[in-house]
Amino acid sequence: MVNHLKILRNGGLDPDTASLISLRKLASNPAIFAYWAVIVMATAGVGSNSWAWLMVLSAISSLVAGRLSGVLWAFICGITLWSFAWLQYNGYQFEFGPVTTGIEPLVLAFEATLVLIMLTVAIFIFRSGQLSAEERLNSTVNQLEKEVHDRSLAEAEARQSEEAKSTFLAAMSHELRTPPQWCDWCLASAAE
Repeated sequence: MVNHLKILRNGGLDPDTASLISLRKLASNPAIFAYWAVIVMATAGVGSNSWAWLMVLSAISSLVAGRLSGVLWAFICGITLWSFAWLQYNGYQFEFGPVTTGIEPLVLAFEATLVLIMLTVAIFIFRSGQLSAEERLNSTVNQLEKEVHDRSLAEAEARQSEEAKSTFLAAMSHELRTPPQWCDWCLASAAE
């Protein structure tokens, strides 16, 4: 039962077998949602600069929870931005926001959306490059580890070969020395 509760607490992921990256991604999304909710609740519309805080949300999400999450949050932020712009365009005045008239909220939303798209694309490209570099680095590390292992095996084989050679030479030296010593003994015995 306790293990089942741990799995439920981790969003259906078993904490013993799930990767740290998947647990981090799962844990980061509620925090990102809370950040978005605070901005939405504290907004003063697109006429103030509070909407600019929505710009960083896709970047934070991409870096913490992954590229797909960053794109998703960019889409959510774009919808939020355009919703506030549409409300202001239709006459709704936010309590702490400046009075805006005409199409000014829509123009600001359009400009902010362009910035949001550029930021999201830049972060997406950066994260893709980072993941590609990490893959290449991991591949190189694995290749070096294999090479170190192969060299260790070759070194052990060379030591074993050197030991066998030394044993052989010691035995041959003994065999080569023994007959002349026997001949010397025989000659010495015959001379006596």
